[in-house]
Parts: sequence; C-alpha cells; structure tokens
Amino acid sequence: MKKLERTITKMDTYIPKVEDFKNTHFDYPELSRIVGEPTLGALITLRNQIKANAQTVDSTLGGGAHGHLGLVYSAQNYATILGTVPYIRPTLPILNVLPTDTQFQIAEKRHQYAVALGQYREVQGIERTIIQQIVTAIEPKYIRALRNIETNKITKSIPEILKFVFDAYGDIAPKELKQLRDQVENMIFDPTEPVDTVFAEIEDLETIAALAENPFQEMQKVDMAYLILQNCKRFTSGLKKWDKNKLEDKTWVNFIKLFRKEQKDLRRTGEATVSDTLNKEDFINLLTEGIKNGVEKAMAAKEQEIVESRDEANTGDTSNTNEELYRRMEQMNATILKLQHEKQHQNPYGMNPAMMGQGYYNPMMMPQGFHNQTPHGQDFSNQKNNGYGRKRNPGKNFTFYNRYCWSCGGCDHWGRKCSVKKPGHVDSASFKNKQGGSVENCFNT
Repeated sequence: MKKLERTITKMDTYIPKVEDFKNTHFDYPELSRIVGEPTLGALITLRNQIKANAQTVDSTLGGGAHGHLGLVYSAQNYATILGTVPYIRPTLPILNVLPTDTQFQIAEKRHQYAVALGQYREVQGIERTIIQQIVTAIEPKYIRALRNIETNKITKSIPEILKFVFDAYGDIAPKELKQLRDQVENMIFDPTEPVDTVFAEIEDLETIAALAENPFQEMQKVDMAYLILQNCKRFTSGLKKWDKNKLEDKTWVNFIKLFRKEQKDLRRTGEATVSDTLNKEDFINLLTEGIKNGVEKAMAAKEQEIVESRDEANTGDTSNTNEELYRRMEQMNATILKLQHEKQHQNPYGMNPAMMGQGYYNPMMMPQGFHNQTPHGQDFSNQKNNGYGRKRNPGKNFTFYNRYCWSCGGCDHWGRKCSVKKPGHVDSASFKNKQGGSVENCFNT
C-alpha cells in the first residue's frame, strides 16, 4: 500500500507544463489593437486573427482538421464547417487507482490520466491566452460588463465574449451592407495574387451580412466569385469547366477547390503573369490615331467657333486666332511624325518581327521608293494591306492630311470649302464620320 501511495505521489508531481502558445504557435502573437469604440470592421479583423491563432495548435478534437477552432465558434456554428465533428472540450481528469489494481493497471491509468490532463491543460491554456489577447486589444471600458462583479474575472467563453462585443458594437445599416457588397462585387483581382483573396473577401462579407440578419445563400457567394474571376480574364478555362458541372456539384467548397487548382496551373504555365496591357507598338498606333482625331476635332471646333463669331459680329480680326490654331496643329503633327519615326526606326519595314518571312508587311512604314514592294522585291501594288487594321490606296505615296472632304477624302481643305463638290456632297462629313464620303488618303479607313 505504501508503494502504491509513493507511486501516486510521484505521478501527481508530473504535471505537463503549459506551453507559451502565443509566442511559439500563434500567427498573431498580438491582436490588432482597437483604439476607441470597436467598429464592425475592427471586430471582424479581431475575430479572424483569433480564428487563425486557435488553429495553429494541432488537436484531435472537433474532427482534427481545424486545431482548436471549436473554442472560437459556438457548437451550432462549428457544426456548419465541412468535415467537423462536435468539439467537446475535455474536463479535469481524476486519477482513480484502486487497491486491487495490478501494477500494469496502475501504469495504464497513469498514462491515460497524463494524456487527459495534458489535453485539458492545453485547451485551458489556449483559451486563457486568447482571452488575454482580447482584453489587451480592446479598451477596458468597452468590455467591463463581461467581468464578474465579485471576482473581476472574465469567466465567459470566447464565443460568448465575441457575441457580446458584436452585439454591442457591430451593428451595420442596410445601406452600409450594400456599399460593402458593391465594393466586393466590383473588386479587380490581380491573378498574380492568391485566388483565396477573392474567397476571403466574400466570406468576410458573408459574416457581415449574417450579423446584419441578411445572410447569403451559398449560390450567391459562388455567383459573386464567378463574376470577379470572369472580369479577370485569366480563368476562362476554369469557368467553362465549372459551367459543365452538375447543379448539385456547384458548391462553394468545390468552387474554391477548382480555382485554387486553376491558379496553380496558370502559374505553372506562366499565364498568371502575362500582361493585359498593350505592347509599345500597339500603344503608338493608338496614340497617333488619337492625336490625329484630336487635331481634327480641335480644328473643326475652332473653325466653327470662328464662323459663328463672324456671323455674330461680322467684324474683327481673326488672324491671331488662326495663327494659334495652326501653331497647335503643327505641334500635333510633329508629335505624330516623331512617333511614326520611332516605329520605323525600331523596324524599318514596319513589320512585326514574329511575322517576318511570312509575307506580312506595312507599306506605309516602308522607306521612300519601296511602297509597292516587299523586302524581297515582290509587287503588292494591287493588293490590300491590312497591317495594323488600316488600308490605304495602293501605289501612291501617302501624305498625312488633317482635313477631310466628302468628295475628295483626306485633303488640304474642309468639305464646305470644296470647289469640286460631287453629287450628294455633305459639308459636315469628317474623318470620324465620313457619312458615305470618299476614303481617298484616309489613314484610318
């Protein structure tokens, strides 16, 4: 009997030491501090950090896949997580050694007791550490009601504490919820970022909606993520796969799994980092075209202004106005010629290097005297050139004109001043709106 008492006494002194979970396991050793009255956004951040911390310590409780997340959720909410079983927190174990127990039975009970005690102390330690983090993060006056009047200790569980602060400070108006929803729906996702960024934003919004008593349906989350990824233009293949799924397979969890894999495939092939922007050559094409159109509009507007001024006043010297107009026009023309020269300098035949040797060429960018020949001397004077989506009259040296005439096309006069107007002539026709007029010498036809 004395031997048994010595054994029990020796075993009782072996109490597992509680680890410093905050500094050895937690992703957030310190929770984001909330200054002043807690806001909904700050509380959501706080809860997310707490959930992350609770999962950093492995455990077989609650299904074994989420660490001690069951300490943060109520039993009802924890049951909604896929792949979980009820999280039953351990109670303080009792060692029950009987006088009739054999040495083997005593050793087994000691082992079971030590395991149960270690698990109990682990759960207690994690819970108390997280509660201490909450107390540090929120100013005392906002959680004073949680303390026991007699002991001044917070005896509530983590789910009860979170419910209290969300009920007290986490209200959100329907208008605010709509604004947050619009922000998520209109987010621009960068495919080089983790696709879970999209999922996290939607799940945070779901949390807010639930607090506002306007919960999301699962398909609402799927539809929202679908549109965000559709606008990204990198996940077309994955979206097509998703569309082919049976309705019962179109769950939020399956959506997440599919597009995590899709992003992994995009990264492996390098497609996730392909730029959506124009290359320099395309940019110059659009820029020169835009400058030209700007010149046309500016000149047309200015001439109209001059005409109207003459009609109203029938007097006045407009020479200064005309000089300023033509000075600006020359500056614009100089910019266009500079950009075109840069293109020609980069590739003297105006060809896409990837197309060289395949019979593609741009006669507008050929050196003087080569307008009707390819670099190999082939005559293309009777064929259309579709380089950069533009055409020109073959066999003629191209001159850049800033004025358009319905009868003459690009020329040195406006349509209303044309001296050779053809039947059906329209004075108001322009490069942008030719109204069925001539395409002669038109750069952008």
